[in-house]
Amino acid sequence: GGRALDLLQGTEQAEPRIEATLLVGQIESQKGNYPGATQLLEAALEESRTLQNARLEARSLAELARVAMWRGDGPRSLQISREALEAARRAGDRNELIFSLRMVGNNLSMVDAGEALVYHQESVKLAREAGNRYLEALGLNSLGIAFNLLSRNDEAERALKDSLAICREIGYRASASATLCNLASLYSVTGRLEEGERVALEALQIGEAIGSHAPDLTSYAAMALISIKRGDRSEARRWLRSLIASCRMLGVPMTQSPMYLGLYQLRFGDRTRGLAWIGYTRR
Repeated sequence: GGRALDLLQGTEQAEPRIEATLLVGQIESQKGNYPGATQLLEAALEESRTLQNARLEARSLAELARVAMWRGDGPRSLQISREALEAARRAGDRNELIFSLRMVGNNLSMVDAGEALVYHQESVKLAREAGNRYLEALGLNSLGIAFNLLSRNDEAERALKDSLAICREIGYRASASATLCNLASLYSVTGRLEEGERVALEALQIGEAIGSHAPDLTSYAAMALISIKRGDRSEARRWLRSLIASCRMLGVPMTQSPMYLGLYQLRFGDRTRGLAWIGYTRR
C-alpha cells in the first residue's frame, strides 16, 4: 500500500497516475476501507472521463461497482457495472470487457441467477480465448456462485475448484481466499460440514496473512451455519458475533445477519422470534 501511494504521488503523466490511483483503490477496498477506496476510484473515474479514456473509465466503474456490492448496495452496483460494460465495449478492450461482464453477472446473481449465468459463461469463454488465467479464475468463481444459486451443486463445486486451482497456480491468494469462502458456503448449505469448516478456516487464514477482511463475512456466515447444523450453541453464537462485528467494522449493511440469527433462534431458542428474523431478511 505504501509503495503504491508513493507511486501515485510521484506520477505526473495522466494514464500512469490513473492506473496508480486504481491500484491504491483496490488495495484499500481489500483492506475493508470502503470509503477511502470509493474516493480514490471516483477520482480515477473523473480523470478517465476528462481524458476520454474509455478503457480506464471502464476499469474505474467496474472497481466502483465491486466496492458498492461489498457495501451491500446491490442496485447501485448493478447500475455502475452496466455503465462499465458499455464503456468496455466502447474501448474495444477484451480484458475490460471480460471483467465488466463478470461484474454485471455478479450483480444479477441475487436477482436472476439464470441471466447471471449467461454473463459468467461469456466472461469465462472470452478469458480462455485470451489465455488470461487470472480473469478465467475470477469468472469461474462467479460461475460457481451462479450454479450454487440455481442448486446445480456439482457444477458449482467443479467451477469453484477449477477457479481455486488456477488461483493457487498463479499465486493469487486474495482470489483463492474468496473462492474458498464460496466453497465453504456451498458445503455448509449442502451438509458437508467438515469440508465447509476446513475451507472456511483456510480462507480466514489467508485473509489474515494478506491483511484482507474480504473473506471474513462469508467465512463467518458459513461457520455460523455449520455450528447451527451441528447443534453447537456456543460456537454458533461466537461466529454470529464475529459476523455482526465485521459488518459494523467494515461499514457493511447486515443484510444477511438476520437470517442467521433467525436460524439460530429456530435451532436453540424461540421459534416465533426465529421466524420473525428470517421474515425481516426477506423484506
